Amino acid sequence: MKRFRTILKFAPRYRRAILLGFVCLLTARCLQLMVPDILGDAVSDMEATYHRFLERVPDYEQVEDELPWIPSTNFRSPMRFEIRR
Repeated sequence: MKRFRTILKFAPRYRRAILLGFVCLLTARCLQLMVPDILGDAVSDMEATYHRFLERVPDYEQVEDELPWIPSTNFRSPMRFEIRR
């Protein structure tokens, strides 16, 4: 009880800091509750956009099974990547 009275004694002096602390705690709790909903909606919208994109892009496949090795010294040389529908 003595500690509580000590806190009450300093409360008028530090009321802005105490109020700001309560506001921060309340904001953190609200964010903790709301972020999963916000992120869930964003992810579902992104998935819908991705599937819509894949519906419009034709299916391509690689002509060669394995691509030849390109050393890093020759990295900027032109190379063909053959694909077919």
